Amino acid sequence: MANKITITSDVLAVLTQAIAIEGNHLRITEDLDRALYQRTNDVLSALGGKWTRKVKAHVFPGVDPAAVLYDAIEAGSVAHPNADDFFGTPTDLGEEVVEEAQIEEHHRILEPSAGEGALADIIVRRARGLTVGRLWLIEKNEQRRARLLAKGYGPYLLPGVMDFMTTMIDSQSFIGRFDRVVMNPPFSKRQDVAHVTLAASLLRPGGKLVAIMSAGAKFRSDSQAVAFRSLVEAWGGSFTDNAPDAFKSVGTGVRTVTLSLRRPT
Repeated sequence: MANKITITSDVLAVLTQAIAIEGNHLRITEDLDRALYQRTNDVLSALGGKWTRKVKAHVFPGVDPAAVLYDAIEAGSVAHPNADDFFGTPTDLGEEVVEEAQIEEHHRILEPSAGEGALADIIVRRARGLTVGRLWLIEKNEQRRARLLAKGYGPYLLPGVMDFMTTMIDSQSFIGRFDRVVMNPPFSKRQDVAHVTLAASLLRPGGKLVAIMSAGAKFRSDSQAVAFRSLVEAWGGSFTDNAPDAFKSVGTGVRTVTLSLRRPT
């Protein structure tokens, strides 16, 4: 299967001329024939919209549909729905993230959503004398874990196919254990906030976390996001806006920010 849906000219016409947006609801304002509606629905679903009969609209939970729609129209395509929300870290952005982490030779480093090793590759290249016990990787997807093993990351992977949230919540022994956390967590259903909040608890005093997050982490008004920003503020953390097309090379136009956060000593 191709990894993108091309927005055809007739669907593009619908998205630019026959929609109305109210908050996170997007409505198609014209009657479409079944085939055109299905192609339009495929695009809206790939962007995160879910048709909700009760409100007769596509609802985009926690997302500004106008922003994601603009990016898709500009790109002329949209990634297929991603079952486990995996988009590898683009190299340029990964370099910036690892640079910001300021990794030193004695640091113990965690990459809790290792994917296919985009960030790990940069860490290994930059960190001198990286030994077993300094870099810890977690990856829950069996296929991506196999790719990591093929690249030689076996000594750094936690054993078995593990989900970061389940593994760390169930094991108090990891609390306060890491000097650095570098991560690109899944974004859908606000998972990024949950993942980064948990990862922050694993830092030692003075330890630093650098995470790529959905831009919504800066402004969403739900209680989880508000509590998260309170933590960021209390720890003196900061968000940096990434380029709007930072993830275009890996098949998505999602807007992102990079969070830099240091645990108080």
